[in-house]
Amino acid sequence: MEPHGTQTLPLFPLGMVVFPNQTLPLHIFEERYKQMIADCALQREGEDYGPFGMSFEHEGDIAPIGCAVQVLKVTRRYSNGTFDVICRGAWRYRAIEVEQNVQPYLTARVEMLEDEEAEFADPAMQQLVREHLRRLMDQASQEMGSLGYGPQTDDLDAALQGLDEGDTFVLAQ
Repeated sequence: MEPHGTQTLPLFPLGMVVFPNQTLPLHIFEERYKQMIADCALQREGEDYGPFGMSFEHEGDIAPIGCAVQVLKVTRRYSNGTFDVICRGAWRYRAIEVEQNVQPYLTARVEMLEDEEAEFADPAMQQLVREHLRRLMDQASQEMGSLGYGPQTDDLDAALQGLDEGDTFVLAQ
């Protein structure tokens, strides 16, 4: 479901970024987020869950751009009341206003962001990305070696393994 206009979502700030269509496992242990998931289940009668917002949070600062996330299923329930869920990113949003004290968790009034279709990069751009990635990985390998971690050539080869001439890159904004 892709909403239009603005709506209010429960908000789950976390120290990571989620993208549309990305699958994300979560272990839910805080009481406020257990309540949030239960409230999302109540938004929809039946087995579906309503969406909640996931925004990057660092030291109390919450990013204004986030991704609406929907629980696909609860995979495990523990005897202490915690549980594991599998979620999937649905659509990106911009938080217009974050509210506290409305629920035990934060809520946010959000507007959906329209994403443009990605375009394929030209072969010259693909080659440039390969070259820059190789240089970056070489430099990181040298830095890691100077810190006593030993050469990282296996990591470099693994990272570049899928970057052959036939690979396709997609440019996303």
